[in-house]
Amino acid sequence: ACVQCGSSSDCSGTTPVCDAGAAACVACGGDYGTAAAAACADVSAPTCMSTGACGVCSTNADCEGDHAGPICNASSGACGTACASDSDCGGDRWCQTKTGDTAGVCVPKLDNGAPVPSGTCTDTAGAQACASGVCDSTDDLCGRGSGSMCASDAECRDGHCASDGKCGTPDGAACVGANECRSGNCSGGVCGFEGHLSGGGGFGSCSVGATPGGGTPTGAPLWALGLLLGFAVWTRRRHRRAR
Repeated sequence: ACVQCGSSSDCSGTTPVCDAGAAACVACGGDYGTAAAAACADVSAPTCMSTGACGVCSTNADCEGDHAGPICNASSGACGTACASDSDCGGDRWCQTKTGDTAGVCVPKLDNGAPVPSGTCTDTAGAQACASGVCDSTDDLCGRGSGSMCASDAECRDGHCASDGKCGTPDGAACVGANECRSGNCSGGVCGFEGHLSGGGGFGSCSVGATPGGGTPTGAPLWALGLLLGFAVWTRRRHRRAR
């Protein structure tokens, strides 16, 4: 029988892998180092191309489909999961490279309220790691805090960018829930009114204050004072008649 190959070094082109059982050169079936049948055998040509040949990737497009990863390492020519820049990761993820690492890992962008990974909020850090694209320098968290400047509802942690360009609803404006209000209070459908009136009785309430020394209450209604005065006059007339 005719033996075409004894090892992959005997093969080339679009049939770069030696099928030991058949002693024949065949097209590649996977990238170098993977468990795929007929995986590329040479580390210098690690990527199984669509033509069946083993070679090197040059762009992420070469790594689409059944490969060791979706990202092309331009230095090694191999497909993998390590990223070199945010553009390798797609819009909802970013390339996080830890100190000392030569390559990064694509991780999901962070929700509003999560700490900025670098520990310090900057325009660049917010755009890179936060899903909303912004962070707040007052607390170094993703998203804008209440009262901070905003361009859209998505930038605000409370989900509301008011007409004055700040996160949260200002006092005196209509509200549905306390989370909308910059003051953190929604009472009677209005932001910020609870406890603003005398006595702390809440929106629409008031208290009757007493004068120093226990005198007539300053908040007593006029009709009550008139009633007391009328009763005193009536009582005095009765006493005179009784005499």
